Amino acid sequence: MPPKKKKIDENFDPLEKINGSDLSENSKENYKMRAHTLSKKADKPLMYIITHPEIYIKELEKWYPKNTSRKAHLSFILSIFRYNPDLLCDNRKIYDTWSEAFNETHKKVIDRYETNKPSDRQLEGYVAYDEIIKKRDSLEEGSIERLLLGFYTYLRPRRCEYGKVKLYTKLPPEKDREKNYILMDNNKAKLHISAYKTSKTYNAYEIELPDPLVKDLKLSLKNNARDWLFVDSNGDWQSNNTYCAWTLRVFKKLFSKPLTVSLIRHSYIDSMDMNNLSIKERKEIAQEMGHNIETQQIYKLIF
Repeated sequence: MPPKKKKIDENFDPLEKINGSDLSENSKENYKMRAHTLSKKADKPLMYIITHPEIYIKELEKWYPKNTSRKAHLSFILSIFRYNPDLLCDNRKIYDTWSEAFNETHKKVIDRYETNKPSDRQLEGYVAYDEIIKKRDSLEEGSIERLLLGFYTYLRPRRCEYGKVKLYTKLPPEKDREKNYILMDNNKAKLHISAYKTSKTYNAYEIELPDPLVKDLKLSLKNNARDWLFVDSNGDWQSNNTYCAWTLRVFKKLFSKPLTVSLIRHSYIDSMDMNNLSIKERKEIAQEMGHNIETQQIYKLIF
């Protein structure tokens, strides 16, 4: 007789092994957020959702009509299986069903990316890069809004990585040091980012801040003394998700459009004439933005 199939415990915590893994805190936070969102939408425990793909693949299509959003949640569900090998072993058919849904959605995402055509949401929020710079220069020196735009225009625009950046005038021992920080020394400042999405591929990112950005930072600190680059209303650092939500509100106020950090990255790439750049220059730009040349090509939008 075949072995009896193990009954799935719907109270099992599928995030326990993820929380104990070496994933970045940002990734763990994103997983926790997606688990909470799915459970709330379904009004069911996460394990019930995971073990009933015949119901919830269709529900995901309703909840997340955008392919990119749906792909992110499907990827999360597949990760649950990968970090819980016993669950995968005992439920291979269920995993395969989720995997098929992910592959279909992923193909749709790639097909659109390869056309370089902007989505409706991107069209709605898009702002040309030179207009972003003009807006930055029109803002009051030392304002937090000008400083925020400065980190995406004086530097090649990275992702939502500035929510937990510690400000130091002297570096503490490495064991006590934040992974993301700015070291300020007289009229100089160096940015160090080692906790970010693609850090395992590209390692730590370090750059001397240009003088205009240092000036804005120092004026901002004079107006609002703090220990972190950007803070919440309580003066504390922000999680990636909180920081991203805050940037959306700031950009909406400044541009009256749903501009995002991701769209600023698109806008920056669009502003460049790639035909006049060497492969080496393209690689340097891509690495400073935390991605590869292939991703850089995807960021180019054709209107």
